[in-house]
Amino acid sequence: MKQSSDLNAGFVREKLIGLGEHSIRKNYYPELQKRIGELETFRNLLDKVSDGILMIQVSAHQIVDANEAACKILGFTRPLLLAASLPQFFPTITTALQQLGRTVEAAGRRQDFSTEFHRLDGSRVPLDITIDIVVLGEQVFAVTILRDISERKRTNAMLQHVSTHDSLTGLYNRTYLEYEFQRRRDSMPLPCVLIACDIDGLQMTNETLGHAAGDQRLIMAAVLLSEHVEPDDILSRVGGDEFVLVRPGASEQQAELLCRDLRASVEQYNLENRDLFLSLSVGYAIAQAKPVELSLLMRDADNMVRREKLL
Repeated sequence: MKQSSDLNAGFVREKLIGLGEHSIRKNYYPELQKRIGELETFRNLLDKVSDGILMIQVSAHQIVDANEAACKILGFTRPLLLAASLPQFFPTITTALQQLGRTVEAAGRRQDFSTEFHRLDGSRVPLDITIDIVVLGEQVFAVTILRDISERKRTNAMLQHVSTHDSLTGLYNRTYLEYEFQRRRDSMPLPCVLIACDIDGLQMTNETLGHAAGDQRLIMAAVLLSEHVEPDDILSRVGGDEFVLVRPGASEQQAELLCRDLRASVEQYNLENRDLFLSLSVGYAIAQAKPVELSLLMRDADNMVRREKLL
């Protein structure tokens, strides 16, 4: 009887301290190592992705984990992130969490939004943020994905600039003129003046001196016109050798004065640059009543330009 008891005790001892063929440690250890390896692999994957990931304990509004991308995007080390007070550190996320809820019933809820984060060095980073509420055990967590959209915003800004500006002179193009004129149409103060300018002999310049010489004249015309632009004006290159300046709220007397000033600027430029002669024909049209039609103003101003060319 005693021998049997000793055998049982020895079996239990082996199970507890990890001895023998049937020990708990011997059987469980490989599986444990496998699980640890999987977790390490998963963690490495999280640290390699370009999107930032924050794990937030919702009830405490506390960041409990962050991958390397989140630290890089926000400009914080992981220890600083884990020690930060979320309401002060990232109030936008705090507000979103309050809307999603803190209880188990919030599981599965999601919120997407865009915001701007202020880094410690004073720079700002635009972000797209996705928050998913998950429940692990008895705790409610917010898995927060941060995507830096700085490059996308720069690309969009570049595309916007290209679509609204003339690539040679840097002035607005005809598309922008038509859009902006239509946008302001009902609120534009009257009378409204449109000045049309045409570079004389540009085609001949291109044919005899080359397109580089013609481009120089276009650029100088744009520079001279820009010197006369006021805050509410719209200055655009609307054709190969044509420019338009719209000045809301200007009288006919002011339009004539502006045309004289433009001609005087060209004369002064030619005195100082005899090797790159520039000639502009200038005309204007004025709208006294609404609706203000851009096409009619451009037609009337072009007619005046053609009469000046004949002179």
